[in-house]
Amino acid sequence: MIKNKQNPKISAAFVFWFIQNANIPTNPLRHVVWKIFWLLNHQPICMNFMKQRLQKHHTKAVMSVAFHQSFPLLATGSADNSTIIYDISTSPPTIKHHLKGDHTGWVNSVAFHPSFPLLVTGSADKSIILYDISTSPPTIKYRLKHHTNFVRSVAFHLSLPLLATSSCDCSTILYNISNISISPPTVKYHLKNNHIDSVFSVVFHPSLPLLVTSSYDKSAIFYDISTLPPTVKHHLKHDHTNCINSVAFHPSLPLFATCSFDGSTILYDISNISTSPPTIKHHLKHHTGFVRSIAFHPSFPLFATCSDDKSTILYDISNISISPPIVKHHLKHHTSNVLFVALHTSLPLLATSSWDKSIILYNLDNM
Repeated sequence: MIKNKQNPKISAAFVFWFIQNANIPTNPLRHVVWKIFWLLNHQPICMNFMKQRLQKHHTKAVMSVAFHQSFPLLATGSADNSTIIYDISTSPPTIKHHLKGDHTGWVNSVAFHPSFPLLVTGSADKSIILYDISTSPPTIKYRLKHHTNFVRSVAFHLSLPLLATSSCDCSTILYNISNISISPPTVKYHLKNNHIDSVFSVVFHPSLPLLVTSSYDKSAIFYDISTLPPTVKHHLKHDHTNCINSVAFHPSLPLFATCSFDGSTILYDISNISTSPPTIKHHLKHHTGFVRSIAFHPSFPLFATCSDDKSTILYDISNISISPPIVKHHLKHHTSNVLFVALHTSLPLLATSSWDKSIILYNLDNM
């Protein structure tokens, strides 16, 4: 077990408190101090467990989960209209903040900014909230109301000042967040008329100028975001026989994945994406219900899917170039539909959320 530090750095904590509570207009300074404070003072993540169930904190289905890539934080969004931020340095994880009353509809999607202390939530109340998590409790920094129907998915770009949101209004919005510390995000592009039904998922490629959306219309669209405005590069229409609920890029390999209510997951080869459409590499059909969510692990050869069949499948993709993924673990610990999966950026951690109101955190090294 990794031991928790017992002696906090009092001076760093005081500076953090002072800047957090002082009326300082230069938010970037507070962001820097917040990061230094966490690096100096926060606890390491305890990894002496195999499975931890976080339950009874939400009162309805947990729709989405997200790890912070640098700090020991896990965020969850729920059909009870609330968001919880967990401290996962403790074992079991403890509630750090329970954000209630800000949304009036289901919180369908949550995402941390990779470098700024920001959490974004997307809701069935048609709004997006950006929280400043350098304050305690987190404060609403901006509320965005540019969609006319449920917000289904939110995503920050890994390195560019971009936020993407998708909605049941059949559109996707790209926001410019280059001045996020001092002014609200501005609508850079409102992508309409390309999908003919609800847009369920949105994801950026980490290094290529690509944005992908998926829809209830059974299709996925690749946008080239290097053009002004973004242009449709590829439109995948005939590979799934039901709506495409989630999409994901592998961070380093030329792989793209889709999952569908047709019960299947497709892995595509995108090695020639600049000149030709993705090609189907493997079509996986191991679930017996709708496949809700998919995720690649950035550091380990792992790929996760979850389903309405109440299970999560973890695939080994170490030989993906020459052979299909191998089912490494078929996890059946939830008592209802598994709605979302998330893999930690660097640690062997898997989080799943479910209609059964619980979240399960797995240490993959101990399985």
